[in-house]
Amino acid sequence: MSEKAKQAYLEFCENNEVPFYCKPTWVKAMTNGNWDVFGYKEAGKYIAYLPLEVKSKYGIKMAISPQMTTLNGLVYDLPHNLTNSKLFSKKRKIIENISFQLKNFHYVNFCVDEEYWLPFKWNGFDVKPINMFSLNAHEPQQYHKSHKTLFKKSTEHHKIVDVDFETFTSLNEASFKNQGANLPYEKERLKNALNKIGIEQNFLIKGIENEKKDIVATALFLKDHQKLYFLASGIDKELSIAGDQIQLIDFGIREAIKEQKEFCFYGSNKSSIAKFFERFSPIPKTYWNIIFSKGKGKLVEIKNQIS
Repeated sequence: MSEKAKQAYLEFCENNEVPFYCKPTWVKAMTNGNWDVFGYKEAGKYIAYLPLEVKSKYGIKMAISPQMTTLNGLVYDLPHNLTNSKLFSKKRKIIENISFQLKNFHYVNFCVDEEYWLPFKWNGFDVKPINMFSLNAHEPQQYHKSHKTLFKKSTEHHKIVDVDFETFTSLNEASFKNQGANLPYEKERLKNALNKIGIEQNFLIKGIENEKKDIVATALFLKDHQKLYFLASGIDKELSIAGDQIQLIDFGIREAIKEQKEFCFYGSNKSSIAKFFERFSPIPKTYWNIIFSKGKGKLVEIKNQIS
């Protein structure tokens, strides 16, 4: 059934726009090809899809979000003229069916921005909120005065430049090491993904250059038909100055405004990150982390840390 759902999803994506993180090109590259689609069929036609990475480790079968994938939730192929009653009824049936399929795994973990998430909870999944911030490209931007001051200081001494993938990952890795953590992705997977989507010009890698031509900060932006995402960044703590990351994010915001797209910060429940993003005066949004585990699956989060 899943192979048929995957084929139907590939055909659907050829003729329809889907969110960036759900694009087959991205999912395939970020999972090394180990992905599947959990679909729901009605009257002989698939009307909903959930693409996930599938793998087995330590005897534990997992269906999870691919690396570097903030949101990869449900993709619907539903009529636009449904009443709310019929829409929610269909979504409930879809989520019930897909939940049943996912319970064949020991561990499930993915995120959705689906407003009607309750059916996951009714079907035995844990549902946890995660905050995301976004900016409307159609409205004037109003940064906090502290961000304005730091931005001015950065632009007086440093400037935006193009940088290559290796420079980006080097600074990104250094930033994680400063936090006592490893990169949450495999470099080759990300490089492969960006190479595959490069011809579509759906990503940007930018850096901050100081007076000595050193690259002191970098950021990776992804974009689809509706949104531009600030996915990841890296800072050289010794050479950068306050405001460099603000200048990078400001670049992304201006790019989103130019293309009339919504600008999205990646999600975080960490107060320090949330406070930093709040000073761009964005709109807070909530998306949902959907988790299921059984038996050995309770060990998987620890084992994933050393994989």
